[in-house]
Amino acid sequence: MRNTFIMLIPALLLIAFIMIVPSISTIYYAFTSWNGFTKPTFIGLQNYREIFSDSLFWKVVWNNIKWTLFFLTIPVILALIVASELNNVPQKAKGVFKTIFLIPYVLPTLAVTRLWQAVFFHPLHGIITKIFNHDFLGTPSTALLAIAIINTWQWWGFLANVFSAAMDQIDKTYYELAHLEGANRWQMFKYVTLPMILPTFIFMEIMTVVWSFLVFDYIFITTQGGPGRASEVLATLTYKTAFFYLKFGKGSALATTMIMFASVPIAIYLRLVSKGGERV
Repeated sequence: MRNTFIMLIPALLLIAFIMIVPSISTIYYAFTSWNGFTKPTFIGLQNYREIFSDSLFWKVVWNNIKWTLFFLTIPVILALIVASELNNVPQKAKGVFKTIFLIPYVLPTLAVTRLWQAVFFHPLHGIITKIFNHDFLGTPSTALLAIAIINTWQWWGFLANVFSAAMDQIDKTYYELAHLEGANRWQMFKYVTLPMILPTFIFMEIMTVVWSFLVFDYIFITTQGGPGRASEVLATLTYKTAFFYLKFGKGSALATTMIMFASVPIAIYLRLVSKGGERV
């Protein structure tokens, strides 16, 4: 036991250096006024008062909520439909399709977003721009939706693979019995497939909420929160506050607030598990 603990010390020190120390530092700086150069000045809850009284903050939170609602529905529905259809495909073909669907997910986010910007959403010659005669990324009312579409293209294939793997674990006897009872495909999905993959479904929905409140790269690469803050989210606002405006104290307060929002679904999930949800 002692030798095992000694072998774990390097890993524990690395974790402490990379995760614990920065986390504690962020919490500390959230209560200070600091520009990154001078000595931090302790100001208590002033940063949080400024954040919660700022209308921009609540606009940004609403953007995060809209983003979350989109990803809790559109990519999930698409992934469920495709995963359900894969059940009717021969095993070898299913592996090919699952690999194809997963390719966008493993591509670098920078490459994907730049490709979509240049080919589909370019304000002058983008394919989608020309079809709808509308600059989606350059218009406040549609900028966030356009970025969400880019993210969906890269994300739904991963979800489809997860749901398909869960469906593969379902005993085919349930489908045979449902077929004998006269159930159609929709009834089989509703009363057999969905209940059997419910633990996976709940977990992915909860993780989607967490990831949605931490989203940064897609938005920062495409619009940096514009136009007119229309696509600004908590992560981009935090980054700008700290590194553009050199308000590291306020940026740290925003970061801790963002983490608290993202922690809510995790707490709900742990609560479900603690109440006897082994299947959840």
